[in-house]
Amino acid sequence: MKNDLHDFTDGEILQRYFKDVRAIPLLSEAEEHELARRVREGDEEAKQKMIKANLRLVIYLVKRYSNRGLPIPDLVEEGNLGLIKAVERYDPERNCRFSTYAVWWIRQYMRRAIVNQSKVVRLPIHVMEELNLYVKGCRDFIKKYNREPTLKEISAYLDHDFTTINSFLGSFSQLVQLSPGSRMEEHQGASIPLEQLADANAVNPMEHLHRIIRLKTILLWLNELTAKEKYIIIHRFGLYNNDPQTLEEIGQTLELTRERIRQIEAKALLKLRRIIDKHKITLEDLV
Repeated sequence: MKNDLHDFTDGEILQRYFKDVRAIPLLSEAEEHELARRVREGDEEAKQKMIKANLRLVIYLVKRYSNRGLPIPDLVEEGNLGLIKAVERYDPERNCRFSTYAVWWIRQYMRRAIVNQSKVVRLPIHVMEELNLYVKGCRDFIKKYNREPTLKEISAYLDHDFTTINSFLGSFSQLVQLSPGSRMEEHQGASIPLEQLADANAVNPMEHLHRIIRLKTILLWLNELTAKEKYIIIHRFGLYNNDPQTLEEIGQTLELTRERIRQIEAKALLKLRRIIDKHKITLEDLV
């Protein structure tokens, strides 16, 4: 019989941990609100209780990111750090349950850990130039016809040989699939996490291209916001390698109240939602 921790394999220890976490009782909405209030007052015991009661959120998300190249124990550790940050920053007066708020932080920590440990796939300049040509062509096609092109359509639209484009995108597809946690580093020095571009099991090269177009387009859509709206969205969601900030932190920078920042954020998100709906892009397309 195994009585000492050293008698167990790593997998068995992990399974025991998961089992113990699932046995921890969930908090009611009232309990959650009370603990969160005490946390904001500096109550360390309340903080630990809230962290412990929500560890299952990390386990839930670990399953989603377990095939991205980072060992599960490391994912659990990073997710727990995100959970701690969420507990520290959560405002019980927000119009949402803690789990909704915490999931975002847990994902952020897991994703950043995956990207930071990833290998970098460097593409030659001529490959990136060719890829950018196809991206621009697809974007123009979508703007003109309000739908994504097929491989044959983009070949005709760009007046390129179908076989050449098919061969190029096929090669690019294989490069993308080398490592689901890899990054593509463009010749300008910028990088795009490949785990955000395509699923590792995808086989359609046009899907890889479409994903790049969507992500680049999302960033372009930010330019349709006012300068203040754009600043708030970038810093609230940690875009362009910025750290996510609270409403209070952004308010201090812009010298506006927390409520005013919340109103501007809501207006900006509504604008982006309308743009996304107009282009028929779902959240699943971007994850």
